[in-house]
Amino acid sequence: MVILKCQSGDSRMFSRYLVKRRLAIAMGILVATVPLICLVLFVKFSLINDLERASIQQRETFAVAAAQILEDRLKGEIAFGNAFASRRSFRNAITTNNMPELEYHLRDLMAQSDLLERAYIASANGTMLAAYPPDNAIIGKDFSHRDWYKETTRRGQPYVSEFFLRAVMPQRYIFTITVQIKSNRGNNAGILVLEPKSDYIRKALEVVKTGGSGLIYVVDKRGFLVFHQQWAVDKLLDYSSIPAVAKVIHGYSGAETSFNPIMGKEAVAAYHPIAQSGWGVVTEQPLQEVLAPINHVVTGLYIFVGAMLLLAGYNGYKWARLLSDSQKTAEKLLERSEQLEDANGRLQEQSLKLGTQAEELEMQSEELQAQNEELLAQGEELEMQAEQLQGRNEELESMRSMLARYNEQLEKKVKERTSALLEEINHHRKTEWELRESEERYRSLIDNIHLGIVLISEDYRILMANSAQGKIFDKSGEDMTDKLCFQEFEQRSSICPHCPGQLALQTGKPAAMELELVRDSGNRFVVRIQAFPIIGQDGKATKFIEIVQDITEQRQAAEEKKLLEQQLQQSQKMEAIGAMAGGIAHDFNNILTVIMGYGRMMTISSSLDEQQRDNVEQIIASAEKAAQLTSGLLAFSRKQVMDPKPANLVEIVQHVQKFLGRIIGEDIQLKLVTNQSVLRVNVDNSQIEQVLINLVTNARDAMKKGGLLTIETGLRVIDGSIARTRDLGEPGPYAVIAVSDNGIGMDEDTCKRIFEPFFTTKEMGKGTGLGMSIVYGIVKQHNGFINVYSEPGKGTTFRIYLPIIDIGEEPEETLAAPAVPKGGTETILVAEDESDVRNLVEAVLTKFGYQVILAVDGQDAIDKFETNRDKIKLVLMDVVMPRKSGKEATDAIRGLQADARVLYSSGYTKDFIQSRGELDNESDLILKPVHPMELLRKVREMLDK
Repeated sequence: MVILKCQSGDSRMFSRYLVKRRLAIAMGILVATVPLICLVLFVKFSLINDLERASIQQRETFAVAAAQILEDRLKGEIAFGNAFASRRSFRNAITTNNMPELEYHLRDLMAQSDLLERAYIASANGTMLAAYPPDNAIIGKDFSHRDWYKETTRRGQPYVSEFFLRAVMPQRYIFTITVQIKSNRGNNAGILVLEPKSDYIRKALEVVKTGGSGLIYVVDKRGFLVFHQQWAVDKLLDYSSIPAVAKVIHGYSGAETSFNPIMGKEAVAAYHPIAQSGWGVVTEQPLQEVLAPINHVVTGLYIFVGAMLLLAGYNGYKWARLLSDSQKTAEKLLERSEQLEDANGRLQEQSLKLGTQAEELEMQSEELQAQNEELLAQGEELEMQAEQLQGRNEELESMRSMLARYNEQLEKKVKERTSALLEEINHHRKTEWELRESEERYRSLIDNIHLGIVLISEDYRILMANSAQGKIFDKSGEDMTDKLCFQEFEQRSSICPHCPGQLALQTGKPAAMELELVRDSGNRFVVRIQAFPIIGQDGKATKFIEIVQDITEQRQAAEEKKLLEQQLQQSQKMEAIGAMAGGIAHDFNNILTVIMGYGRMMTISSSLDEQQRDNVEQIIASAEKAAQLTSGLLAFSRKQVMDPKPANLVEIVQHVQKFLGRIIGEDIQLKLVTNQSVLRVNVDNSQIEQVLINLVTNARDAMKKGGLLTIETGLRVIDGSIARTRDLGEPGPYAVIAVSDNGIGMDEDTCKRIFEPFFTTKEMGKGTGLGMSIVYGIVKQHNGFINVYSEPGKGTTFRIYLPIIDIGEEPEETLAAPAVPKGGTETILVAEDESDVRNLVEAVLTKFGYQVILAVDGQDAIDKFETNRDKIKLVLMDVVMPRKSGKEATDAIRGLQADARVLYSSGYTKDFIQSRGELDNESDLILKPVHPMELLRKVREMLDK
């Protein structure tokens, strides 16, 4: 017992030693791992700060760039609006409440900008005057409650509005850009309202790529969302609770990391105000996404530190286990000695119990003997039961063999049925495969055909549509399936009028029609629809197939062909009438030459009294009017000889203004508006005056009860795209004359035919139908173009466009009365087949001292020149004569004398003569009717060469 106690004391001392060793090992591990953990934490927070600071700088760059882009875009729209609002004609139209003119200006404004959805004009008191596209629903309504009206009126400066719900259909949330329109006196005449398109901001910010889940949004000055990069804004959303928004709407710019209550998370945000509008741009990115890269790195470091800790723990565990093995051995020895002591006591107790158990075993032996006898009796009984079971077993074996035979027969029948079923299944599979292949073949055929094919039920619900149908309507076949055809294709609430499908269902026969539709994008297109009924077993149509073909290009080609045919017919008609006009002008000019020539000679005579001189002047004036008619015919056929010179178009209009006032009468007010003081053009002044006279005369006839006639001059620059699409000639600057009246106006068909020769809307005997044709011919000769805009009951506006020229400084012209030409004593051969003209020319020349030899045709001229070649100094030759033409006679004369001087005269135009080969470009020509003084000056000029 003493030895056991000593051993127990040593074991406890050894245990205390082991505990101290374990504590030392644990402290070593802790000292090794704490610096590593600190290093990991330092790296984590350092990288987080650097990454967050870099993200803030990047967000701030995006915000400044986006704000600058929007600011530049808004400045451009404001400059465009200011330039348009400063037009004098536009301001005058607002002052005079000229609705057609206002609509014209708005249409012109919309044509020049592809960024605007609509444009409006409001009066100085906020009443809507005009809109484009036209919308009668808002005309005359009061909009003085809108912030754009209040702020623009108060400040007198351009204004970008808040985000609000548009009053007109379709309703959506918009903003507007407004510019104040000043009157000529500087007062507020109204407000020009520009409504940008719905994708105005989105297109502007497409160039700013934020990357990842970063986003850009724009708020107005109240903090309401105007634009969001990820979805369309279709309702008012208050973002003022976001810290970045709250700062930017007060004009602050910067960047920060803050909690976004809308997103429900921390975010890196940058914000910058837009100077032109009071709005702000905010760029955000969730902080979690910003720190995502560093989180992966930190996670790796954590795993490394954990692995180091596990390794250190494992090593400590191994050292501790080696130390604890000694302790366990000592404890086992102590435990074994205690067990031996207990075993000695138990052996003594068991020796006492064995005596008692021996007595009990004797008693149990007797009981077992009795049980053995009972078991022998039970064995005999079991032998008898075994014999009975043997008999039953034989019966069961007989039944088993019978069941085996039945089972073989059943298996044979099952195999036969299974084989039949397999054949049937294979047949069904083959049929199904063939059916699927046929369906795919026909589906491929339907989807690859360029015609739209739609299967529609009797309740007009789409059952199937191929891909071509989707392309025609900008939709997919799946989107159209199970929808009503009239809603999906024509946006109607009921069956379309004259529906070919309805007709096919009712009659059981195919039906077709053509109609114009509008896609969801707003593009118009024309389709041809053919409906074919599907007849059921009862003989009634239960479904129908529609075949849809987009014929927009064919329709346009047909319209272009029709237009070209009309232009060809018009050209042929103009050519035929021009040839006729040229012939009439030639004969008429010969007659006028005689009348005007003898009239001028009479005015030179001093024997006439005052009354006689006035009568002669009246004869000459009437002859000059007849000459103007001839000039008009030539202008109509575009064969008139022009004398274009650089001139100021404004001065031409001002010069003819007094004469126009006498034409229109006292019941019509004539108003002249000049937007520029100088418009340099290269024109024949008399022909431009003729154009104005014809237009003003037509305007007078359209205002039988009086009215306002406005002539306006201005400058317009036609760019290449507008010139090509509207067939307006060459692009560049043009001087514009606009002649407007508020008379009865014209319908569209009349406007299309207004420039046709002999077309008139006046009563029989009150119009020739040549006035507007002459105007058209003169304008075309000047390389210009003319268009007309008119509505019944609202008046008419003609606009003439003439090319601007740049001629620099012009020398001042000195106007002096023409001097009386000098006479002479030379001999002149006059070849003229018209006796009246021949006698007139002889009288004029001999009166001023010249010697005259007369020839009645070309051959006569050759003969007389050959006889008198030594004294003839000049030949005055008519171009068109019998026997030999003027050209043939001239060639023969110059064959006799190479340096013979020849001056041609003709009633035909120069280009007509040149087209017949009768005249070259270097020949001298004087046109009939000719003034006697002009004839004498030209003769003297030829003789003095």
